[in-house]
Amino acid sequence: MFKFILIDITHTKKFVMNYRPIFINYTFKKKNFLLHIFRHKEDNQLYAIKRSLTKFRGKSDRDEKLKEVRFHETLATHRNILKIIHAWEERERLYIQTELCESNLLDYSAEHQITQSMIWHFLYQISQALDFLHSLDYVHMDVKPENILITKDGILKLCDFGIVHDLRSPSTLARDGDARYLAFEVLSGTISTAADVFSLGLAAFELVSDFDLPINGDLWTDIRELKLPFEITSALTDLELKELLFQMIHSNYKQRPTARDVLDSPMIRDEICHVISPFAFNQQKHEQTISLTNSTNSPASHGCRTPVKNPKRPPNYAGYHEEHSDEEIRQISIHHHTQLTPPPPPSVPTDPLRVRLFPDDSEEDTNNNHIYSRKSPIKLKFDSSGAED
Repeated sequence: MFKFILIDITHTKKFVMNYRPIFINYTFKKKNFLLHIFRHKEDNQLYAIKRSLTKFRGKSDRDEKLKEVRFHETLATHRNILKIIHAWEERERLYIQTELCESNLLDYSAEHQITQSMIWHFLYQISQALDFLHSLDYVHMDVKPENILITKDGILKLCDFGIVHDLRSPSTLARDGDARYLAFEVLSGTISTAADVFSLGLAAFELVSDFDLPINGDLWTDIRELKLPFEITSALTDLELKELLFQMIHSNYKQRPTARDVLDSPMIRDEICHVISPFAFNQQKHEQTISLTNSTNSPASHGCRTPVKNPKRPPNYAGYHEEHSDEEIRQISIHHHTQLTPPPPPSVPTDPLRVRLFPDDSEEDTNNNHIYSRKSPIKLKFDSSGAED
């Protein structure tokens, strides 16, 4: 569950220049990052911005995180994969700007009954993302409801590519995903696209039955031997769906259908693909929950959470506010999307700091700080002396 905390990041360099906060005092905390909602000053659109809670632990940690971002950018053109708009480093933390979604499927299922018809749509949309991913010889390795986001139009978006496995690099050490959705053969080092199909099928069983999957133990093994509890199997009356899901979690990974096979199933091919997504949020409700005012009493929906109604005002956590430093912003170019060029500095400089812009085509600045960008960015610096160049 998300925890509301009170912070002030509105005076960091990137946010001062580019973004206008919609809910200044509220953000969402989960795992090792914070999620914020901001309206970009240039295109006037709402975005979710994910900010890492901790600084890079070193060069290897930084390289790993940037590798995930660069990999994500190669996939972000697909309709069922979360679109990453922009990314940058600031004060040794990673910021990622993405399209705004309403909720993730885990939280959505806690507040809505998932019908068998919705499961067909779930299989249809996520199988498209997996089919695209698998065609590039990648295995997601962590397909689960928590890693599937929902837009207001009901489009499901696969996200979190931190442990993707490249089948073209067999020497690459594979990392296991969530044990609840893990295929048995992965434990013995057998990695294939069938592992994602297994996770998708088991997630479908969980969603339709509202059954809590085990992390380990005898029941964990029984499920992978197709001995599913009655609480799961009794929730399925659609025999075609039930048969497909059992095929997807087959104990022999070679007997499982591919993501393309799932898309070619008669129900999806002939009916589901022509029907509007049942996951779509009510437009009127959406307009009420995502207010466009600077209210501090109405936390917005964001990249991974359905908004909480009438939350209590959180305590004042001032520890997240940081002073400005002279370290420049290292840009990570996302070449698939239009770069959001910083607008001119505000007419009234942020007090007590004054903003200066240093456009430069070189790869280093006067302090020998390297710029990590495919295009030379505008470098932002702050002058606490109050003098302008």
